[in-house]
Amino acid sequence: MLITGASRGIGESLTHAFRSVGAVVALVARSENAIQTLAAELEAQPTLLTSRTRRRSPPSFSGSKTKAGPVDVLVNNAGLDAAGGFADAPGDELRQVAEVNYLTPAETMPASHPPYARAAAAVT
Repeated sequence: MLITGASRGIGESLTHAFRSVGAVVALVARSENAIQTLAAELEAQPTLLTSRTRRRSPPSFSGSKTKAGPVDVLVNNAGLDAAGGFADAPGDELRQVAEVNYLTPAETMPASHPPYARAAAAVT
């Protein structure tokens, strides 16, 4: 199981819930300290995904596949909001929101589980 946005909020709650019933989880987050602490607490596999990492290439979870097992469930939970109105938001803030809320989930699915990508290609 791979959970994005796992270091706080809903993602952290889901991580605790799934681990409490014995699920093996790989955790993805942008905040290094929080994800490392949670991973150590729950004996889970952390993956730090920074915006710098994201810009270089789509996310790769091959390490998570080998250490936590294959990704059979993907919880694409990561999300980011912006304060204020859309028209008033600075361009860099809008890009970051779009990256976290749209591009990363769109790239996470095929990167975490290649059969998802093949199935999506067959549908389109």
